[in-house]
Amino acid sequence: QRIRVGALGLSHARVLHRASCMPTNRYCPFSLTFCGSDNGDSQYKSKVVALNAPPIEIENDNFKGKVMLLHDTGNEPPNLKGPSSPDGKRRGVELQIQGKFKNAASRGEQKTSGVWAGGELQTQMNLGWIMKNIVEVCAKYARKKNDGRVHISVNSKTELPLLSWPVQQLFIYVVTPPGSEPPALGSEELRSYKWAGAGEVPIDTESTYTFFYNTPYLDLCSWELLKVPGVSPLPIESILRDISSARVIMYDLGVAGGSHSNWRKGALLEWLFVRGEEGNVSPVEEEEGDGQDGSSSVKTPLEEQSDDSEGSDHEGIAEEDHPALIVADDHDAIDDSESSDESLGSVDQEAVSVADSQALEEIPSWRPRQVSSATQSISLRVPYYIESIDRWRRRKVRIWYVFAMTKSEEPEEWWHAKAATELAALCQPRRRLRNFRRGPGARRYTCCAVKTLEQFRHVLREHIAAETKLKRSIITTASVQATRESGNGQPDHHSPRSTKGPAGL
Repeated sequence: QRIRVGALGLSHARVLHRASCMPTNRYCPFSLTFCGSDNGDSQYKSKVVALNAPPIEIENDNFKGKVMLLHDTGNEPPNLKGPSSPDGKRRGVELQIQGKFKNAASRGEQKTSGVWAGGELQTQMNLGWIMKNIVEVCAKYARKKNDGRVHISVNSKTELPLLSWPVQQLFIYVVTPPGSEPPALGSEELRSYKWAGAGEVPIDTESTYTFFYNTPYLDLCSWELLKVPGVSPLPIESILRDISSARVIMYDLGVAGGSHSNWRKGALLEWLFVRGEEGNVSPVEEEEGDGQDGSSSVKTPLEEQSDDSEGSDHEGIAEEDHPALIVADDHDAIDDSESSDESLGSVDQEAVSVADSQALEEIPSWRPRQVSSATQSISLRVPYYIESIDRWRRRKVRIWYVFAMTKSEEPEEWWHAKAATELAALCQPRRRLRNFRRGPGARRYTCCAVKTLEQFRHVLREHIAAETKLKRSIITTASVQATRESGNGQPDHHSPRSTKGPAGL
C-alpha cells in the first residue's frame, strides 16, 4: 500500500521543513550523498553533500579531498539559497571537486583507459517505441560528434542505463603541482578557468586536482530542463519518465578492463542522487544540543507539520491561483468509481466494512458524540488527509480528509473523516479534483497530485470556518444522531452511516 498523510514527506531520520517554503509548484527535495566504503568497518563514511553550503571533506580508498554543490536557478527553498553572482546572472548547477588521488590512473587509448565520469540510473528507462528511437538517434549523433569518446547505454535489458565521457570532456579541470596553492572551491577564480579541451589528463598522486562542472540548462529543484528554445521549462519526466535515483560516478576505465559495464571495479568517486516526490519538503540534518539537557530537541516530522497545519497568516492559498481545483457545474458527475478497475475477490464487502466500523468505534477519540443542533458551538480543524489504495479495486486510490472537532464545553477533541469526492460535492460552488494516471501498463492507477490535495485542504478550511452545508454535514455524520436504530432499538449496521463507520471510511 501507498499512504501519504498531509503534505508530509518522510526522510531518513531528518527533520522536514514546512511545505509553505516551496518557491515553485514543481519543487521536489533531492539529496546528493558521497559514498564512502562498502565495508561497514571502514573509516571512510558516506556523507550528504549539503546544498549551497561550504565544502565538505570526503575520502575513500582512492581519493581524499572535498566537494561542493551549488544550485542557483531561482527555485531553491528560501533556507537553501546560496550567494548571488556578482553580475546578477543565475549560475545554474555547479559541482566542484578538489583533492588528491591515492593511485595513478591508467594511460593508453582514450576509448579504453583513463578516468571517465558520468551517471547511471538505478532503474531501467520505461521508454515508448518512438522515444527509444529518438534516444538512439541522439546517441549515434553524440558518438559521431565526440569521435567515439562517449558511452551511452539506454536500451540494454541486462545493464542499467549509463552515460559517461572522459573526465576532461565533462569537467573544467585545474592541475596544481606540489607546493602551489589550488583555487578555492566556490571562488570566482575557479570560475574564471576555461575548458582545456579533450586532451588526456595524466592523473598522479602528487598533484592536486580541481574539477568544476557547470550547467545552466538543468534545474534539480524543479526537475526541469532550462533554456531550451520554445519549450522551456521542459519537465524531465516528459522525456525520461519518472527517475527517482541515480549514481554520479568517476571511474578508471583501464582498471575496469576497458568495459563500461564493469565500472564498479575501477570506481574512484561515487555519489548517490535521490529525488523526493513533487510537493514534498527538503530534508535537513538534525541539529544537536538544542535541548536543555544537551540532547536534540528537534520535533518529529509529524509534530513539525502539525504545528503549522492551521496557520492562517503565512499559509493561506488563494484558490483562483490554483487551476488544479475545478469548479464543477451541476451537470458534472463527481464520480468515485472506475469501470476498468479489477475486483480483488468475492469477499462480502459490506460485512468487512461493518467489522471495520465496529473496530474503529472501540477507539474513544473516534466514537460519535452527542451533539446539539447548534453547530456554532463546535469548532473544526482539518490537519491531515489520507491517501491509500482501494481495498477492492487495486487501481483506484481513495482519499479522505481527517477532521478534528471540539465542543465549546468540552476541551477534548474527537475525530472524523470524509471522502474527498463527498466533500467536493458539498462545497459551494462544487469542486472537482483534477487527477491523473500514474504507473506503467497494467499497474496504472488514478490519483491526485500533492499540490491538488493540499489546495483542497485549504478550501475545506474556509468552508468549516463558516456555517456552511459542508460543516453541518461533517458534524451530523460525526454525531450520535447519525447512527440509525432498527426496530428492536439496536444500531442498524446496514444503514449508510454504520456501514461507513464513525470515521466515514
